[in-house]
Amino acid sequence: IIGTMARRPMYYVAKKELFRHRFTNWLLTGLGAFPIDRGAADADAMSTAREVLERGDVLLIFPAGTRIRPGGLGNAKRGVGRLALETGAPIVPVFIDGTGAIFGKGMNKPKAGKSKVVFGAPLWPSDDENTRRYNARIEAAVTALGDEALTDYWTSRRRAAQGTNPRLTG
Repeated sequence: IIGTMARRPMYYVAKKELFRHRFTNWLLTGLGAFPIDRGAADADAMSTAREVLERGDVLLIFPAGTRIRPGGLGNAKRGVGRLALETGAPIVPVFIDGTGAIFGKGMNKPKAGKSKVVFGAPLWPSDDENTRRYNARIEAAVTALGDEALTDYWTSRRRAAQGTNPRLTG
């Protein structure tokens, strides 16, 4: 969904299991995806991701590393913040809602439906920020976007300023 909204080419990180079949391997590779072993510290995938960012290209990573139940937000893995801190690339937080009904876990093919995508302002890493603090800031931004998607802009901004956005953990 996000790739269809981008105005420039985008590279993707996808779980290595999706590359097992010849057709999906061909399709994903053609779309700019590369595999990552989610259960380990995948140095090859991190190196590829770093190269993409250092070239100035766009990299799409789902920081929770997997789909989660509707209305939930998984905890970001450390690699997302670490890549941004190492390369100086900003993170653009995005909240996506409604994709589970379109192509959820266990579905063999997508079906018609509606989804909502909310983009936030880029989050640039600061010099004094470590990976844990940067990831916390990313999670807070995505939580605020989720609140906005599920309520309205002003309610979500007020709650974000007060630090009272509802947790979207899955």
